[in-house]
Amino acid sequence: MDTNLVQSCTLCNARCRLSAGKWLILWLLVLTQPALGQQAQEEKTSEKLRLLHANEMTGVVEGNQQLRRLIDNVRFRHGQTDISCNLAIDYPGQERWLLIGNVLIKDKEKTLKADTVIYVAKSKLYRALRNVELMTDSTKIFCDELNYDLAERKAIARYNVRVIDQKENTELTSGYAEHHRDTRYTLLKDDPVFVQYDSLGEEETRIVGETMEAIDGGQRVVVDKNVVITLTDIRATCGHAEYFRGKEKIVLTIDPVAYQKNNRLTGTTIELLLKEGKIQQVHVLERALAEFVPDSSAKKDRPSTISGKKLVAYIAGDFVEKIDVNGTATCVYYVEENGIDKGVNRAQGDSLTLLLSDNAIRRIIFDSSPGKSTGKFLPPGYENQSAASQKQAGQKSKSTAGQ
Repeated sequence: MDTNLVQSCTLCNARCRLSAGKWLILWLLVLTQPALGQQAQEEKTSEKLRLLHANEMTGVVEGNQQLRRLIDNVRFRHGQTDISCNLAIDYPGQERWLLIGNVLIKDKEKTLKADTVIYVAKSKLYRALRNVELMTDSTKIFCDELNYDLAERKAIARYNVRVIDQKENTELTSGYAEHHRDTRYTLLKDDPVFVQYDSLGEEETRIVGETMEAIDGGQRVVVDKNVVITLTDIRATCGHAEYFRGKEKIVLTIDPVAYQKNNRLTGTTIELLLKEGKIQQVHVLERALAEFVPDSSAKKDRPSTISGKKLVAYIAGDFVEKIDVNGTATCVYYVEENGIDKGVNRAQGDSLTLLLSDNAIRRIIFDSSPGKSTGKFLPPGYENQSAASQKQAGQKSKSTAGQ
């Protein structure tokens, strides 16, 4: 059956593109450019939906309204977009179309599949329901419900949202995703999780938080509440994380802690500086504290410590090769040889530089004003005695002051 329907209708979808790169951000661009058939809608608003074929067409009355039902092998064309389904119902008075069963909407760039699609021409709203699948060249997006408001240029995906980018080896899941095209703002909530895989399919990056936001088209990304970032053997937790795409920098605040094997970093703020997605430096600002246990240590529950106002760790490959500490820099380092305790080194100064190899300190360099650097080595057993002596001396000083 070949005929023209008077009702104008354009079915558009969310053109979703995920460009994760090597780090945590670009996955939030999932809904950055919505529009399946949208370009045709904007350029040819007067063009009508053309019926190409239907095995059967019948008229039915629902309430006081006459409806038209197109049954089996239904095919439409709108501009460059092809549309097909098992059943199409036209609601002329409401300017609404209901497409049911194996709905397929396809243009040169994208393909949308769903069990049901509802389009309301007057309000320029459409909804795809159940088994929704949106595909581009490298990206597949799955959800239970996809809504797009053409007037407000806003897209919302709900329930079991899953985005797979085969080119970037990334996967994003959440319960809710919302994108505002004009302001280039994206919000994900309901347990969003981002995963980056390496070329062998092994997980190398995972990001979890209660909410994720992309601002200015992903130039800045914010992850809030119960944030966990995992990169191979590095794990960081905090209450708030921000990624700055242009600077290739991640800033962790609200009780940030970073872990790597037996090492632990804490401070008021932790900054991760990246290059091509790999961590090059870690900056710990205010109340910086590093706890680490050499790989060869037999006492894993006794970490050496480095503290100061600011700490900068330089990373080569998977290992820290140098640490700079400024502001009352203090190092307490336990010495072992073949698993035998040899004592502890204590060093303090305006600033310290520590050179490491295999997670063990090989050299400590002081940079302080004369008389402000101190260093002491305590043999095994003397550390506790020294601490007891200091405590006793403090108590004696208080007693003398009270007389």
